Amino acid sequence: MVSEKAAFRSAFSLTMALVGVMAPFCGYLMDRWGARRVILLCTTMSALLLASSSLLGRSLALFYLVYLLLGVFSIGQSPIAYSWIIVRWFDRNRGLALGLAATGAGIGMMVLPLLVEPVIRRFGWRSGYFVLAGCIVLVVIPLVYRFLVDNPPRATAAPGTVDRVSVGDRTFVEAIKTRTFWLMLVSFSLMAALVQGAMLHLAPLLMDRGFTSETAAKVLSSAGFGLIVGRVVAGWALDRFEPRRVVSIFFATSMVSGALLLGSQIGFATAVLAACLIGMGIGAEGDFMAYL
Repeated sequence: MVSEKAAFRSAFSLTMALVGVMAPFCGYLMDRWGARRVILLCTTMSALLLASSSLLGRSLALFYLVYLLLGVFSIGQSPIAYSWIIVRWFDRNRGLALGLAATGAGIGMMVLPLLVEPVIRRFGWRSGYFVLAGCIVLVVIPLVYRFLVDNPPRATAAPGTVDRVSVGDRTFVEAIKTRTFWLMLVSFSLMAALVQGAMLHLAPLLMDRGFTSETAAKVLSSAGFGLIVGRVVAGWALDRFEPRRVVSIFFATSMVSGALLLGSQIGFATAVLAACLIGMGIGAEGDFMAYL
């Protein structure tokens, strides 16, 4: 019999795996249709899936199906989609622009655990899914629909057209034949596995060590602060220093979070520091991929 914790971790891992699989397809659609349409489609579908999650019974297969579909549509709300637009709007200070634009993910990571946890504690987990879906419908979709524009007014290329100069005058086929492309693919995949895996297991790990759900939610929200710091500082540094050194320093810093969580006894301050470092890793990773 699969435990509830194990089922959720497996479902979330499935979602993350699907995000990776769908990334190239999402990029292809954005090049054809523009990012705004893809973001609106994926955001709407994710809201519907989260709302439908509140109706789930005890069917494990149906639970996995919902999270599989969340993985399919989550990529359209990821930093990849928004970075597609940012790099078209900014030439100077592009790193800082990427960092500032993506701080919303950190704010969400700070606020949502503190918002959803008391709702779940008082009304049950089904209400938590409704709160998440409501935030998307009432906040995200209207903002994207009203304000998001694929290309700046000065752009002469049609929506979805890639500026060949900005990608080093290489086609996709030429790019995948380079050593640099594969080094980036492997390194960012390993980094994502580290920080996303640590984030997934952080709350259960803390609760297994005696933290209450309320305290664990506070620790998770501190990861949002780290994400904001990581995005802004990494973006600022990329504009001013050699990018490979900046990437190496942030990657090494993220590894420290794993060391902090190795002990059988973890204090609140240690947990917060580890969560902040995990958040910094998640935040910096998104900046690095888009910038490089």
